[in-house]
Amino acid sequence: MKKMNRVIMRTFAAMLVWAMVFASGGMLQAAEAAMTVSQTVDHNLAVFSVKGAPGGGTPVSILVMQKGTKSIVYMDQTAAAGGEARFSTLLPKGEYTGYVSAPGAAKVLLQDFSIEKEEKITGFKALKAVAVAKGARAVLPSSVIAVFDSGANREVGVQWPDAPGTETPGEFTLSGVVNGTAERVALKLIVSGETPQPTPTDSSGEDDSSSGGAAPTPKPTPSASPGAAPVIKASATLDGTTAKVEVAAAVINSAFSEAAADSKGIKRVEIIIDEVTGAKAYEPELPASALTNGNSNQVIKVTTPVGSVELPGNLLRPEQAGGSGSLSISMSAIGASGLRDPALKAAAGDRPVLELGLKADGKAVALDGKGPQVKVSFPYKLNSGEQRNPEHLVVQYVDGAGNVRKIANTKYDAGAGAVTFTTAQFGQFALTYEVKSFTDGGNYPWAEHAIGVLASKGIIEGTSDTQFSPADNISRADFLVLLVRTLGLTADFTGNFSDTSPSDYYYEALGVAKKLGISEGADGDAFHPQAPITRQDLMVLSARALQQAHLIGKQSGGAAELAAFHDAADVASYASESIAAMVEAGIVTGRGDTLAPLDKATRAETAVIMYRIFNKL
Repeated sequence: MKKMNRVIMRTFAAMLVWAMVFASGGMLQAAEAAMTVSQTVDHNLAVFSVKGAPGGGTPVSILVMQKGTKSIVYMDQTAAAGGEARFSTLLPKGEYTGYVSAPGAAKVLLQDFSIEKEEKITGFKALKAVAVAKGARAVLPSSVIAVFDSGANREVGVQWPDAPGTETPGEFTLSGVVNGTAERVALKLIVSGETPQPTPTDSSGEDDSSSGGAAPTPKPTPSASPGAAPVIKASATLDGTTAKVEVAAAVINSAFSEAAADSKGIKRVEIIIDEVTGAKAYEPELPASALTNGNSNQVIKVTTPVGSVELPGNLLRPEQAGGSGSLSISMSAIGASGLRDPALKAAAGDRPVLELGLKADGKAVALDGKGPQVKVSFPYKLNSGEQRNPEHLVVQYVDGAGNVRKIANTKYDAGAGAVTFTTAQFGQFALTYEVKSFTDGGNYPWAEHAIGVLASKGIIEGTSDTQFSPADNISRADFLVLLVRTLGLTADFTGNFSDTSPSDYYYEALGVAKKLGISEGADGDAFHPQAPITRQDLMVLSARALQQAHLIGKQSGGAAELAAFHDAADVASYASESIAAMVEAGIVTGRGDTLAPLDKATRAETAVIMYRIFNKL
């Protein structure tokens, strides 16, 4: 009886049938699926069980709002299995309303309910490891048993935003987000199978010696599998504490002739340099023509024990090489002791610090930060504190003058056990870990995790040190700054919009967006930077930027993707294809069963969109 007093059961069902009239004049009776939703509230845990949803894996969405303010506190989507779906989340004290929707079904209003008593999570029941064969789909648990401070155990929904693919065998620790909280739960993923190994280099071949202590010129090695990048195995020799090797133009050209273009039209060649005892740095020397040929579709990946860099053929303009016939790329792990900034040195601790350099004829070549991006990766094993939430890892860049800034696109690749990021400048790169939160983030639990991750990476900022103001609107300029920063977009531009000036903090972002064709402005050559951005324009600008970064494709038509939203007719004709592409990519899920294209975007909504874009990188 005591337990019954703590559990409030409510069931609310809606069954509606409607007729669709077609322009041909004929009338067809089309019955929407009749869904029912049962609600259970146990202290601050709300559970919603859906039955009668359309079949075929149709997505079912739920939206829960505060009654008075209509602020969204929980929003989720899952595929119906056997016509059923289940949602569960923790909520703060308050009164709530909302609805459940699905394409081809009548929207079901939730019965109003209230949360009167809160309990805190003190831990979780350990999840069983998930085992999967290499390349197979991993089915991760949708809920976890949480232990509360009252001693009660309750099942709470969990999501896995950083789950890796299963192409690489090994054991990986995943970190799941518990619905309605900032809590994380760990899960071990075991991927079985063997990875193909490159064919060993034939050591009986002829050597082409060179002066200056450089190693023999390597030869291309056949790829281990069709479609893989040709591998050049390079044996370096030690010069002081630097392992050096020269790779001839003929070898690189031969490897590219064997390379197959990927789906984006890019050909890749990998140079692998094995570990050299006593080496603190690795310095391959490449022909200047390989990095100044203007061909962005040719990429050379240089892999060393320190890390790897992916260098595009248009890395430098010919004049930047200064007429040199060769360029040297240096990579070294210097540790925090090599940093001058005391705060950064403390933040890095014992984590890796990487130094990258570029030289022509022994003289340093500076990258201006406006050229192509170079992808960098280095091995890293998470410590016990980071395993719970690796998304808060962030690389910080130090330029030649000692200035420090965060690399927003830092990611941890659980499958490879490595940190990755892209940069358009070389220098020092220190790995740090930062957990940022705001006192008003808990009012928007569906956005709190995204806000915290992006703030830690320096992508977004609060309205103060402690406040984020998630319900506030965001200006057109501020949104574009976030978009350019999230994707790491760069461009060498000369012109800009007529209503901005070089002293504006958003001048660079607007100039990049205009140069790349992401924004054409409004009212001629104006941009209206201080005006609040609509959800429609937010989606259009995001789609163009993602297409520019080759992260999503262009969507033709868009009617099918938008048909699930009741207000699709409100979408402007110029925006329909872009919004459809965002929906198809899973970046936009709408406000329940609406897109609300003409509404002003809030800071919380923007953070969630930016977080989803970030996870496309």
